[in-house]
This record gives sequence, C-alpha cells and structure tokens, in this order.
Amino acid sequence: MKRIVSLLLTLCLLVSSAVYLFSCQWQPDNSAEEKNEQFSILTWNVYLGNGSGDAVLSVLNEKSADIIQLQEASPVAYTKYVLPFLEEHPEYFILNKVIGNENLRTPILFNTEKFDYIDGGAEMLTDAHALTVMKTLGWVLIESKEGNRLLCVNFHGSKCLNKYAGYENYSAEQLAETEELWHQGNVRQILSTISLVFETYGECPVIITGDCNFNSISHAYEMLEKAGYLDAETHAVVNQQDGMKSQHKMGIIHSDEGLTIDHVFYSGAMNTHEIIRSESVYKGSDHCPVFVTAEIKKGE
Repeated sequence: MKRIVSLLLTLCLLVSSAVYLFSCQWQPDNSAEEKNEQFSILTWNVYLGNGSGDAVLSVLNEKSADIIQLQEASPVAYTKYVLPFLEEHPEYFILNKVIGNENLRTPILFNTEKFDYIDGGAEMLTDAHALTVMKTLGWVLIESKEGNRLLCVNFHGSKCLNKYAGYENYSAEQLAETEELWHQGNVRQILSTISLVFETYGECPVIITGDCNFNSISHAYEMLEKAGYLDAETHAVVNQQDGMKSQHKMGIIHSDEGLTIDHVFYSGAMNTHEIIRSESVYKGSDHCPVFVTAEIKKGE
C-alpha cells in the first residue's frame, strides 16, 4: 500500500512539473513591450514672435512635450515665448547655439528629468538664400535616464521668393524649381550631419522635425523616406489626416485644404500624430504645431 501511495505522489509531482513548464513555455512574451521607452515631441513654427505670447505659452504648457523644437524663433520670439517658458520650467535645457551674431532660429528644448545632454550643434543651411538668417539646422544628441540615446534634428526648409535679391524677375515656375533644388540640398545636409554624429558616437534612433516647406509629393520628402525616416502623419499607429494644411493665415481658425509642410520624421516606432488646431494656436502663429508620441527600443 505504501508503495502505491509513493508512486501516486511521484506521478502527481511529475504532472504538476509538466504543467508548470508548459505554462511557462506558452505564456505571452511581454518583453518587447518592456523594451520600449515612450517619449513625446512637439514641433512648431512660431512666426517670428508675431503672435500672442500667452497663446503660445498655453499650448506649450498644455502639451508638456519631452522635446520641443521650434522654427522662426526670432529675438522677439525668444523674449515672448522661449525665455518665459524656461523661467516657468527650469527643468528644460535649451540648445541655443549662436551663429554669427544671431541666436539659433531653430532651437531645441528637452526635459532634463527624462534626458541628459551629450552633444549638440547648429549651422546655417547651405542651400538657401544667402541673406536670410532663418534657414538654420540644429541638432542635439541626448540620452534617457534608461540609457537610450536619441538624436534630434530640427530645421527650417528653404524658400525662394521674388522679394529676395537676385530673384526679383523669376517666374513662379523658376522659383519653384529653385526651391525644390534647395530642399534636396537641405535634406543632403541633414543626412550628412547625422552621419557625422554617428561617426563620433555610434548609431541611434533619429527624429527630424521642421517647417520643411516641402510636402509629401516632393523629391526632398522622398529622399528622407528612402533614408529610413518616415513621416508620423502617415506612419503613426494613430494619426490625424484631416486633409488640411498645417499653415494658415494668422488668426483664421481653419487651414485651407491641401498637404502639410510641417513634419516629424522618425527612424523608429510612432504611436500618435496630431496637428494641433485650437484657438490658442491660431492666435499664436501662422502654423499649427505637430505633436507626436514615439518609442525608443532599449539597447538601440
């Protein structure tokens, strides 16, 4: 009898062990989710500081993005928006390299409670009208508290207009052709800058934002996508595609129908994309900000 009981106990132990091993083998693998670190980024052309300072600050405060990348940040914009925001939020670091005698018109701000600064730089866009100070490129390499690196690039794409010296007599077609060539040069410069950072620090995920001044049917846009940087507007899991432009006349509540020129390109996974349309936005600038949430895989 004792022998039978012993055999039954042994059999029960074997069965329970098998069940445990089977359950371990087939339980869902959540390790991929645990490897992803979330961050948010907001990009906005702030229209030289011509809009309402309170309106711009209300948008920046409401979204509380981990990374904020601005374009057309003139001295007036620094006074009305940038410096007051930094005074209210001392946890933010600003990459504001001086180019010549001018503050960087494409500054990058990031939350130091989430990221640490590694390196950063700024330069004029080489394919642009020589007399403009607006067409700049800024970049910052940061590392999260989790130890994941991210390269942020921010630029303001070139424009070619009759008001520019030397282009007064250009036709609309000539202006467009010149602008398209400049945009391709802008993208080549961005890709070259990324390569130089990679040579020094190694590769990592890259996010590129800006008032690009080109849309999704341009060759410059295609160049970025071929290089592996996809537009959040079309590749985020949840995205806003309302068929409206991202620029508008100051104070007018609705943008015109058309393609957007304010983009967030990323080499990783993007969760949400939003073109912010609100009364504060329309009072603050002639562009709508773009807000994106994305992920960094640990170890990338």
